[in-house]
Amino acid sequence: MRSWLASIVLIGAATGTGAYLWYPVHVPTNCAKRGSLRSVDNGPKTTIEFINAGTTPVRLVSIGTEGVEALYDTIQPKKKIVYESSPTHIWMMRDMNGDCLGLFRGDSRRAVVTPAE
Repeated sequence: MRSWLASIVLIGAATGTGAYLWYPVHVPTNCAKRGSLRSVDNGPKTTIEFINAGTTPVRLVSIGTEGVEALYDTIQPKKKIVYESSPTHIWMMRDMNGDCLGLFRGDSRRAVVTPAE
């Protein structure tokens, strides 16, 4: 399995009032915990921003309520995408070889991965 590095940085989000709200980037859950994880469809709607900080594309995968993985998107290097989610939804990022880079909950706000070369 290829190694990965999660960026642990603070990202400032403008609040529209001239102030900044600071919060940490979500550190991905170890892929070994994938096992029987399933999403639960309830809770308020959230948005999550997925960021590929690497130089190779990554695949964004949704894990459904039955535990089945569904490919949602491919995130190009140095790009980001935003999806609507819920706090109990499980997402995973995989490299192009299919190796897991990290698991994320829908309430993460931002999920950043840097695939190994």
